[in-house]
Amino acid sequence: MKKLFFLIFIICFVLILSFQQKNKYLNNNTNYTILNSYPYDKELFTEGLEVFKNKIIVGSGKYGESLIGQLSLVNGELQNELKLDPIYFGEGITFTGNDLWQLTWKEGIVFKRDTQTFEVKDSYPFEGEGWGICYDGKNLINSDGTDILSIRSSNDFKLIKKLKIKNKSWTVK
Repeated sequence: MKKLFFLIFIICFVLILSFQQKNKYLNNNTNYTILNSYPYDKELFTEGLEVFKNKIIVGSGKYGESLIGQLSLVNGELQNELKLDPIYFGEGITFTGNDLWQLTWKEGIVFKRDTQTFEVKDSYPFEGEGWGICYDGKNLINSDGTDILSIRSSNDFKLIKKLKIKNKSWTVK
């Protein structure tokens, strides 16, 4: 299941990049079928969305409006919603067993939260911007919107190494 979330993160990352620049390596003729649709608050500036223990958890951004909560598929509203301090712009989220991690955009802080209450258990500083985050079963992997992915400890968010993303001869941007 954790590998699936990591795979989804990478696929989303590549798709986002493909919209930013034409790419002759990607096939844009994708067929899909919509199986169902659910109500959703279109005012939410969704920055993170994860399925955890059969619950959909949403992280929303914008200064003064950032929050985290559980999505109801019945009415599209967030339950157990917690707002971030207005100085933070909430970004990507991911789960690591007993912890929920939430990046901030330009503030250089990542929050380690309780998976049930969403209360902050701890916070850690990091350099650069926070965009997307995922968990590979051992480490956290976060993006800053560039062609660099940061591999980090799932205990204390310490940097382990950085990976430059390339596709053959061109750098992914």
